[in-house]
Amino acid sequence: MGGCVDWALTLVDGHLGMTIRPGGCTASPHLDEPAEVGRWYHVAATCDGQTATFFVDGQPVLTSPVAPDYVGYSDVRIGGSACCGNEFFPGQIREVRIWERPLTEAEILASMTTAPAPDAAGLLGWWPLDEGTGTTAHDLTANARHGSFQGGLEWVNELNPVAGSDITAELTGAGWTTWELAPGATLPLLIELRLDPSAGPANAPPALSEVETLLTARSSQTDEADAVRAVLTAAVPPEALVPATYTTTGDFERGRMVGVEARSTPDQLQLEPQPDALPIIWVPNSNESTVSLVDTRTGNELGRYRTGPAGRDGNPSRTTVDLLGNCWVGNRTSGTVVKIGYLANGQFIDRNGDGIIQTSRDLNGDGNITGAELLPWGEDECVLFEISLLPGAEGLHTPGDPDTPYGEEDARKVNLQDPVRRSLMAGTHVPGDPNTPYANDYWTPGPRGLAVDGLNNLWVGTYGTKTFYYIDGRSGQILKVIDVSSVNHTSYGAVMDRTGILWSSGQSQNHLLRLDPADGTFRTISLPHFSYGLGLDLSDRGKLFVSGWQNSRLSRVDLATETVDWTVEGRYESRGVAVTDDGSVWTANSAPGTVTRFDANGVPQIDIPVGKTPTGVAVDQAGKVWVVNYGDEFIHRINPMTDSIDLSKRLIGTAHYGYSDMTGRIVRNATTRLGIWTARHDSGFRNTPWARVLWTAGEPENTAVAIRVRSSNDLETWSGWEVAFNDLPLRTTPPGRFLEVEAQLKSFVPELTPVLLDLTVVPATEINLGDRFYHNDFSTGADDAWSVDQVSETPVGGESLLGMFEDEVVVFRQDNLPPHTQVAIECDLVVSGPWTGNDPDTGPDIFQADLAGGLTLLRTT
Repeated sequence: MGGCVDWALTLVDGHLGMTIRPGGCTASPHLDEPAEVGRWYHVAATCDGQTATFFVDGQPVLTSPVAPDYVGYSDVRIGGSACCGNEFFPGQIREVRIWERPLTEAEILASMTTAPAPDAAGLLGWWPLDEGTGTTAHDLTANARHGSFQGGLEWVNELNPVAGSDITAELTGAGWTTWELAPGATLPLLIELRLDPSAGPANAPPALSEVETLLTARSSQTDEADAVRAVLTAAVPPEALVPATYTTTGDFERGRMVGVEARSTPDQLQLEPQPDALPIIWVPNSNESTVSLVDTRTGNELGRYRTGPAGRDGNPSRTTVDLLGNCWVGNRTSGTVVKIGYLANGQFIDRNGDGIIQTSRDLNGDGNITGAELLPWGEDECVLFEISLLPGAEGLHTPGDPDTPYGEEDARKVNLQDPVRRSLMAGTHVPGDPNTPYANDYWTPGPRGLAVDGLNNLWVGTYGTKTFYYIDGRSGQILKVIDVSSVNHTSYGAVMDRTGILWSSGQSQNHLLRLDPADGTFRTISLPHFSYGLGLDLSDRGKLFVSGWQNSRLSRVDLATETVDWTVEGRYESRGVAVTDDGSVWTANSAPGTVTRFDANGVPQIDIPVGKTPTGVAVDQAGKVWVVNYGDEFIHRINPMTDSIDLSKRLIGTAHYGYSDMTGRIVRNATTRLGIWTARHDSGFRNTPWARVLWTAGEPENTAVAIRVRSSNDLETWSGWEVAFNDLPLRTTPPGRFLEVEAQLKSFVPELTPVLLDLTVVPATEINLGDRFYHNDFSTGADDAWSVDQVSETPVGGESLLGMFEDEVVVFRQDNLPPHTQVAIECDLVVSGPWTGNDPDTGPDIFQADLAGGLTLLRTT
C-alpha cells in the first residue's frame, strides 16, 4: 500500500516490510522471515520525523532512519504500486487507515480490535473495505477521499462459517447471556477458551490464532443473521512460554535507546561515544506558573505542568534537567523547588493506585497543551513533589497540599516558633499538602541556582537567604545545608563541572562562587562586571563563560586555575549563555532581542534577531541552540550550520524567563554519562507470571549497570517498577502479558563505559502460591475471622457452608499476616435457590477488598 516516490507498506519476495523512497533514494527494510500464506497480519508504520517504525500484529519489529524534512507527494494506492511495471499485492486487504500523526505503540495495539471514531484526531482517511459490491472503496472520514477500483479487483467474503462443532448448547448451559443491542450500538465481548488440562504442548493447536464466526440475529426475525468475525487465541500451557534473550546488535536495536548504542562494538550495549541528551526541552512559563515539555525535533508541546496552586504567583524561572529527563524548577516568588517527572522514562507516582497515570498530555494531537490538557495543581501524577525553602520551615511537600501557607500573612499564621507546627511543615508531603509553606517574596528565599550532580541529586542556591541546599533526587529530602552568607553570595545561576565542583553566579556581587561538595568549602572569584548567566564548555578545555547583563561584558574563566582568561565587550542585557561542541559561545540579549554567536576567544560572529526579550539559551540533542523569550510567547531553534532560525514554537499564553540546563545536556556531559535502554517482551498470553531476569555485564570501576522491570496486560495500565537482581526471583512484579525491561548504564568517568553483553527475560513455568496459613471448611463452625457464625449445609452433597445470607454484609478479616510478597484468597460460592442469570436481587453480591499494611490489590478472578 502506498505510492511510488513516497511511503509504502510492502510485500517484497514474500517478506513484509516498508519502503521509503525520498527523492529516489530507497530504504526498504523487510522482515527476515517470509510471511505465512493463508494467515492474516495486522501491519502498520509510523514516522516521528527522524525514524520510521514498522509494526506487525501490534509490535514494533523494524526501524529505519528517514530524512527529517521529507514529505511524500504521491497518490494513495491500496493493493498496488505505480512503480516497476505496476506491481500488485498477491493477497487480500481488510481495512486501511492513514493518520497525520504517529500513533503510539499502545494505540496501534488497540487498533487491532477497536475501530476509531471517523472524526478521531489526526485520522486522514479510513477505508473499511466492507462494501462487498461495486467498484468504490468509501472513506468514512469527513475528508471523503473515496477510492476507485483499477484493474480486476474482486470483493472476497471472508465471513463464511468455519468447520467445527456447534457449541451453542455448551455456551447456553454455561450461563451464556443474551444481549439486546440498540441500532448502531456496540458491545465489547471477551471470550476466554481454556484447553483441557490433559492437553500438553504437543496437543496444542498448530496456530495460536484462528478466525471463527459468531452469529448475531434479529430478535424480530431470527432467520436473519449477521456474521461477526472473531479471532480466538488458544493459550498454551505455561511451560511453552519462550524466554526473550537480547544479545546481538539486532536484538538490542529492537528496544528504545537513549544515550546507548550497539554498533561501535557489535553485539553489546554501551554508552554512546558522544554522550547524548534527550530530545526535549523544559521551558518555564513564568507568567502562569507552569512548565512546558517540548519535543526538540518537532516543536510539539508534549505536556504542561503547574508548579504551584492556581491564583498564586510561583514565578518559575530556572529549569534544570536530571539524568533521567526529569525537570527541577525553581519558583522565585513562592520560594519552592518542584520536581516534574519525564513520563516517557516512567517517572511518575501513581498516587491513587489505579495503574493509570493522570498527567498532562496532548490529547487531540495538535501540538499544543490547552484547556483540560493542563491538570489542576495536585492532580498531575508526574508532578512528583515540592520542597519549600522558606527559612525555618524547609522541607518536602506534595503538590496540592490544601493547608499550604502563602505569603507573609500565612507565614504569620503558621507561627514558626511552634515546634509542633514547624515539625509538621518540615515533613514529607504530597502535592496539595496543606502544610507546605510559601514565601510570596521575589528575593527571599529566592531559589535561582539549580544544578544536578553525578548522583542525580540537586544543588539549589538561594538569593536572599544566601544558602545552598543539597536535595536527594529520589526522595526530595534535604540532605545538606551550606550557608554562604560569609562571602555575601546571592546565587543567580549554577552549573556542575565534570570534576564535581559547583559554580554559582553572584549577580550584583560581581563574583563567581566555587563550592566543593566533597568537604563543603567555598570561595569566590572576582569578576570585572555583573555576574549573570553561566555557560559551561563541555570539552576538556575546562572553561566557563559568564555574561554581564547591563554591563555588556562577557568573561571566560579557567576552572583549573580559577582565574579570568579574558573579558570582552558583549551585548547589552546579555543573560543566558550556552556553548556548542565547536566552542562557539551563544548569549541571549534581552534589550536588542538577539542571540549573539561568539567564537571560543570572544570574537563576535553574528547577531541573530529572535524576537522580544530573549532570556535563555540551551543546546539540544542535535546540537542546535534553543532560545526562550520573555516578551512574547515564542521559543526558537537556531541551526548553527546556517546561523538562522529553523523552527519557531508558540507556547500559547506564556512568557519565559529562564537560563539553566533546560535540555539536560550539561548534566549528561559534564557530570555523569547515562544511557537508558528499554525493551518490551510480549509473551502472547494475558497474566503471564514472570520469574526472573538474568544478564551478563561488564562494569569497570566507577561504572554501573542497573535493571528494573514492570508488567502490563494492555500496554496502558502498568505495575510499579521493581529493581531486578541478577538471576534472582522477581518478588513484586504481578503477572501480565508484557514485561518492560529498563537497563541504565552509568559512568562517572567520561572515558569509561559499562557494557551489557546479554539479557534474558524468563517467564515462570509454575506459580508458587506459598504456604497456606489459613483454612476454614466450616465443618466445625466459623472462627473469629468471620463476622457471622451461622453454618448450614449445601442442598446437594451435604457440604458445610457459612450461611444462608440474604441482605446481610459478611466480613472476613485477617490481621497479622506472616511475611509475604503476595496473598491469595480463594473461596467456593454457593447459590441456593432460583437465580436468574446476573440478577443482583437473587444472585451473590459484590466482593470488596479493604487492604492495609502496605498491601496492594493485584487482581481478582
